[in-house]
Amino acid sequence: AGAGATLARRVNSTLYYLYSNTRGDMPAAPSPGLLGTNFDGYNGNAFWDSEVWIANAVLPFAPELAHADVQYRLLRLAEALEEAEANEYPEGAAYYPWQSAGCGREVDLFHHFNLLEKHVGPGIVMLVRNLYYQLRGGAQGPADGADSFLNATYPMLKAVADFVVGTATPTDAGANADVTSTNGSLSILNVVGPDEFGVGFPRYSGVDDSFYVNSISKLALTFAAAAVRQLGLEEDFDDASMWDGVASRLVVLFDNATNTHPEYEGFPDGNRFFKGQIKQADVVLVGFPLDMQPPMPPDVRRADLELYSSPEVLFAGGPAMSSAMHAVAWLELDGDDAPSNAWLELGTVLDFQQPPFDVWTETADYDTHTADEGCFHFATGAGGFLQAMVYGYGGVRYRAGGVELSPQLPPGYEKLTLRGLP
Repeated sequence: AGAGATLARRVNSTLYYLYSNTRGDMPAAPSPGLLGTNFDGYNGNAFWDSEVWIANAVLPFAPELAHADVQYRLLRLAEALEEAEANEYPEGAAYYPWQSAGCGREVDLFHHFNLLEKHVGPGIVMLVRNLYYQLRGGAQGPADGADSFLNATYPMLKAVADFVVGTATPTDAGANADVTSTNGSLSILNVVGPDEFGVGFPRYSGVDDSFYVNSISKLALTFAAAAVRQLGLEEDFDDASMWDGVASRLVVLFDNATNTHPEYEGFPDGNRFFKGQIKQADVVLVGFPLDMQPPMPPDVRRADLELYSSPEVLFAGGPAMSSAMHAVAWLELDGDDAPSNAWLELGTVLDFQQPPFDVWTETADYDTHTADEGCFHFATGAGGFLQAMVYGYGGVRYRAGGVELSPQLPPGYEKLTLRGLP
């Protein structure tokens, strides 16, 4: 497809499709499957895609749609608490399911395997964080302000933080079994991260210390702790200190020889059923959309990007979000090759947008797509593209210090206009 003079049209059509399939007048989490086709589109269910890919994409222009997603999750906190209790997590922990609908419970037939997807709740916290920073930065939002929003969402933040504590276990088998102590590192075992090929061995046993899962778990813990202090919840000050302590002890894998973060302990052994390749971006997501602070050193960001975007590692038939986040990453980096590499990645993203109506598909090859289990009108891919434009070329970031802008022009363009930023 290639990025060219039709870029504005592609952005506008993407906004149209996302706006027409999300709602701000009722609690609702957007589904990866857009409506308007004869395909079931993931049955309209909510996944981690809802927050990380879709709601986060429309947040800068239509925050009410992202707020509706958060309200959907808040209203299903009771079911997440029940799911955690059923799986023997600590009292008060919330285990948000991999695939949910109106009932708020896991609705997929592969419930046992879906229990490995422990990053859904922390992904919800990431969206809450971004909305809070947007509100606090002076953006338009709920009339009662940023702290009222934070207070309303705090029960969910607390429950997700307690869930993360429940997932952690001492890395050293001989260590103190009390994860709330201050000694020794902590691991999160038997998980599946964004890379859906990293299912572990034996199949669907999960992998250990996923860089993405541990990172977004840290985000959930530290933001919940910050909320306690911001709101002055003295009764939870001890919990906040404990959450910060657990976050500081979670394993962060790093390979000094390659200057990269392994996707998980023993990578790529857990991808052996897929020839050691990854299906989609995983490690790269820690830089963005997680936007972990402080940011990793640029040389490490580049090394991760070059490794996990290489054809030897990245499956060629994966979804559009990988190249979208690769584009964002290149735009964060210095170097003569960064702008051209970002533009090449964006061109790859646009191969997933099909003529004549700019419909987004989950695989780039339409003929191949007819045989897979993907989606013919893929909101997740649309959200990835929009994030590449807004957070990549637009340089928008929602951070504790306020809303930041660091725009760059796509090659051949004389201006980039972001309309409607509240």
